[in-house]
Amino acid sequence: MNVNVRTLLERTLACCERIPKREVSPNALDAYLAEFERMLASGNLDPLRPEISRGGFYFSRAAFHTGARISLINLFWACYDAAEREDADLALDYARRLHRMLVLVEKALALEPPCEPGVLPFENGPSRWKPSKTEETEEGEESGGGSGGKKDVLAVLHKRGGDWTRELWDGVPTDWKYRAALAVCLIAPIRPEELTEGLRNNVHRVGVRLSVRDNELAIEYTPAKSHRGRYGTGRSTITVDWIIVGGPAQYLADLCAGGCSVVTIASTDAFRKALGRLGERVLRDAVSITPYVVRNQVVADLKATYGAGREVAIAAGHGTDKTQSHYGHHQHGRKLVGYVRIEAAREPRTGSIDRARQLANRRTLKTKSDR
Repeated sequence: MNVNVRTLLERTLACCERIPKREVSPNALDAYLAEFERMLASGNLDPLRPEISRGGFYFSRAAFHTGARISLINLFWACYDAAEREDADLALDYARRLHRMLVLVEKALALEPPCEPGVLPFENGPSRWKPSKTEETEEGEESGGGSGGKKDVLAVLHKRGGDWTRELWDGVPTDWKYRAALAVCLIAPIRPEELTEGLRNNVHRVGVRLSVRDNELAIEYTPAKSHRGRYGTGRSTITVDWIIVGGPAQYLADLCAGGCSVVTIASTDAFRKALGRLGERVLRDAVSITPYVVRNQVVADLKATYGAGREVAIAAGHGTDKTQSHYGHHQHGRKLVGYVRIEAAREPRTGSIDRARQLANRRTLKTKSDR
């Protein structure tokens, strides 16, 4: 085997070892490879492009890592086999193609290295993606980031006074199609996707499971954004005293009739639109009520009740307590009563909140000492 070809193959193996092998579904793999081919045709494998959305960036990033590893391995074996058969012309042809691919991959890997196995994306350093001005409002839909984010909506609702969630619930018609879904959202900070039927955490789910035992109502749900079970809590369960909580909790307890029940929706988009119309009719405010506004409010309520940290992470289905900083502020929350337990199948990684508090305290002390 030619010395230069051998060196190229060794360099290729070293590059592939930097990219962990990911198990993805066949549909996801097809989508990743199609995106990788598009990136490859452009001559630039960097997933960060001007005006790209956050979702588009992370999709292209995953496509790059998946496609690069597969393509390098395929070219590696094609070149190796040709060299072993002493087909010099074919080996040289594959070596040239492999070298071109390897240069592009190494350049992009320097910008976007993959996470180490077991490391959450949030712990891998700050993302290179930043929202554009037109993106800020759209990207604020779930986490509340940006000038049009849900945390800003909570500020507006907070200023109006009173308990807007209670007012919203009291205004729900008895025959409203999404009454049970809204009741769940008002108690547990779930994503609307978690109310749908589908594969989550590698298990087929039909929605949110309810169970009642005496005066305790348990709401069990599986986070939608778990990356095939690698992240998130695996399963979260919030147990409340339905007699103390009343309202939506009592309605859900009645659905269970002393046993179990399941709450599910067919379309998250239909739920969002119906909730928006309900909010306009009941609250008559300039803000739009969506399932993620409700999710942010419940997160803010949990922060006001338990303080930022473990319980909030579990309830929100987060794998780390760091993520909750993007959600509703505790000053916009109300202290909850009747919450008995908040449990998870997999404990979130905690400590980020405490470290942030310690850093803030040190800065405060330093500022005082400098005066």
